[in-house]
Amino acid sequence: MEELKKKINQIKKPEIELPYFKAALKGRLLKEHQKMEKRFLIAPLLKPALVSLPILIILILGVLILPQQFMEARALKIAKAHPEIQKLIQEYNIRPTDIKLQDQKAYLLFMPEETPENILEVENQKRMLLEIASEKETLKKSEGVLAIVDLQRKNVASIKTIRGREVVPLTSQEEQLVKEVVEKEEVLKEILPPTITIEKIEPALPEKLRLEKKGTEIQIAPPKNFEKRAKILYKSDGKRWMVEVNLQKKKIEKLQLIGNQ
Repeated sequence: MEELKKKINQIKKPEIELPYFKAALKGRLLKEHQKMEKRFLIAPLLKPALVSLPILIILILGVLILPQQFMEARALKIAKAHPEIQKLIQEYNIRPTDIKLQDQKAYLLFMPEETPENILEVENQKRMLLEIASEKETLKKSEGVLAIVDLQRKNVASIKTIRGREVVPLTSQEEQLVKEVVEKEEVLKEILPPTITIEKIEPALPEKLRLEKKGTEIQIAPPKNFEKRAKILYKSDGKRWMVEVNLQKKKIEKLQLIGNQ
């Protein structure tokens, strides 16, 4: 305090000094000094609280997150024990890719594991892909299931096969675009038999689906910023063909012989 008074006394005064100037300045500086002393006294008291704050946050997060992880793990165990899910895992190598909890129920999305494709390249005016696949292989790459587990009853309430038209439905304009893209492709005319007829046009199911909450419902949604595709199925002489069209790029990406009718 004495040192502060000396500094105050050494302050250079203005040439014209108002009567109360020196007293006011001295009082102001003393008040600031007292505030600083209070801060230094309070700081050690706050230190333990500041140190324990991260620990408190971790404990709160643990209380909130761990029960959810426990419920998800329980739901997955119940789903995998179901005979139909076990059969799909063995036959189509499906695996859980997403899970959501809502109203004492767990929604589990199972999708086929991605496998490398056997592709042949065909050159004729431009390059396109020709893939020969069986009906089972086509199902393996294009379908998944949604299992709903009742957490109170500890059983699988329902198992639903995911269809492309339910996730990414096609408009009539998009169906017309598919036909136009296919009709313009000269290579298809050399590969497909001339007697083919259109069986149906349907959306191609995106590979990486996800679950999302919309209000009080859990819905299957396509990945963000995905390129929409459609499949046109043909039949001829007891055989079935599938052509996949990228609607954004307006081009054919895949041709498959998917087996007999």
